[in-house]
Amino acid sequence: MDAEVKIAFVTVPSRETANEISQTVISERLAACVNEIGPVKSTFSWEGKVSVEEEYLLVVKLAALNTEAFQERVLSLHPYDVPEIIFVDVSAGLPDYLKWVLRAD
Repeated sequence: MDAEVKIAFVTVPSRETANEISQTVISERLAACVNEIGPVKSTFSWEGKVSVEEEYLLVVKLAALNTEAFQERVLSLHPYDVPEIIFVDVSAGLPDYLKWVLRAD
């Protein structure tokens, strides 16, 4: 059985993109909370070469039932061809906090 609460990790190229995505998913009630971390250094392989870039990491708490709509919305705002959008199940946490995430109010 899937967890009711998920954490999404999304990397973005700039503070402006981080702010835009964060504000949008919160205002559209697709997520309860977004932490913007960065800049962070990302090292990755892309199109046959190793790249090192400065990015920002979004740590997003959301209800599992919103994952599809959240992903679609992030894709519509994200400048990358293939952005990092990874979902992780939350198996436990402070019950009152998890209830708040599910309400996203």
